[in-house]
Amino acid sequence: IVSGQYDYPRGLFFGGHNAARSTCIVQSNFRRWLGGAQRIVHIDFHTGLGPFGTYKLLLPANTTDVQWYQTWFGADSVEETMDENGTAYRSSGNMGNWLNHHLSDLDYRYFNAEFGTYSPLRTLGALRYENRAHFYSPSGSAIHDRAKARIKECFCPESKKWRISTLRQALELVDRSLDAVSSDLG
Repeated sequence: IVSGQYDYPRGLFFGGHNAARSTCIVQSNFRRWLGGAQRIVHIDFHTGLGPFGTYKLLLPANTTDVQWYQTWFGADSVEETMDENGTAYRSSGNMGNWLNHHLSDLDYRYFNAEFGTYSPLRTLGALRYENRAHFYSPSGSAIHDRAKARIKECFCPESKKWRISTLRQALELVDRSLDAVSSDLG
């Protein structure tokens, strides 16, 4: 269900009829922003899936160099999207896949760092509740405000421990990525 859909504008995970403005900006400028870099590690940070306070690095389908990710980030942290029992899901409209195609002349590596919050059922319930409130409840109503608070909690928990731990882990991933691109190990 989370992979996106393009048929029902009021449905969950509607991807739109056209590319988002932010997508167009990235697609128009990414080469210039790279500044001539030949080795790139692209981290797409997300929250919501997986056990509370932990993370998985979700690799795109058909990643050929899984060993590289396991070496730099740990085998236990890396998960391929083809793992039916894992955290990952196949997504459409993925910026990493688009960039991978357009940066095939460079050493480009992409992963989604997914930090866990609450159970999938709780999160899906919050998404459905927020979607319904967004389209059918007036802004500022009790239902609307409660739905927005519930969805915020599912993706950015109030827990100070979760926030500190997630930020620390995310910065460690950035540090490892910097080590990887500056290493002779490729």
